Amino acid sequence: MTRLSTDWPGATLVPAAEMGVTRQRDVGWTYAEDGADIEGWSATDGSGISLEGDDDLTARFAAWYRSLVPDGITVRFSDEMYSFDVEVPAGASPGEVAELLRTS
Repeated sequence: MTRLSTDWPGATLVPAAEMGVTRQRDVGWTYAEDGADIEGWSATDGSGISLEGDDDLTARFAAWYRSLVPDGITVRFSDEMYSFDVEVPAGASPGEVAELLRTS
């Protein structure tokens, strides 16, 4: 959460009661930039995130999040409806994540 606040200063944390915290979810947030917005939550173990919103912004966020997780840990990126579910490789750029989304 510290990195989220530092690297994405416009991010707003979503109270647990509003996001329907479960055993799988622990932190939620929203973020808006230049007319685009995203809403997301992270897995309790940090191994995945679910994002909804602008494709380019979600790809950028997923690449940033992946950069925080050690290389040996698999990070999955999906939306709430699981219309896609991809593994984000270590070192992936936002463009590479966007390509994963386009081809999933």
